[in-house]
Amino acid sequence: MPTLPQQFGRLRTFAIAFPAAPGEIGIVYDQRVRQRILSARFTLSTDANVADRFLTWFISSSGCNSPIAISGIAQTAGTVRTYNFAFGYPTTPFLIGSELHCAMPFHMIVEGIAFFTTNTTGIQAADQFSGLSLSVEEWIEP
Repeated sequence: MPTLPQQFGRLRTFAIAFPAAPGEIGIVYDQRVRQRILSARFTLSTDANVADRFLTWFISSSGCNSPIAISGIAQTAGTVRTYNFAFGYPTTPFLIGSELHCAMPFHMIVEGIAFFTTNTTGIQAADQFSGLSLSVEEWIEP
């Protein structure tokens, strides 16, 4: 494998197992990995219960919870929506068909132990997340 200058990481995309309904997405990072999150993509299928769902994506580190991306547009009952979070999107979320595009911070580098989670207001018993994939720039620490 060729050696890269220290300021450059390798690009990596990987899928993450999704939780059983009605669980939220949760990702724990290893201490030896440093990653710049480039994008996240997943789908939420909602049951027929009439409550609207609003999704926020959080990072927790050292006991501090911080929202990093907010969907801002309600997902109604009985629908399937794909969420795309990436830097470079406008700050106002927008829908194209059933895909919601939301901005996230550009220089979001995760170092040490961190935990990403979704928090869905109005989540119902049969709501199901699926198809989570992350794209990152990654450095492996010695």
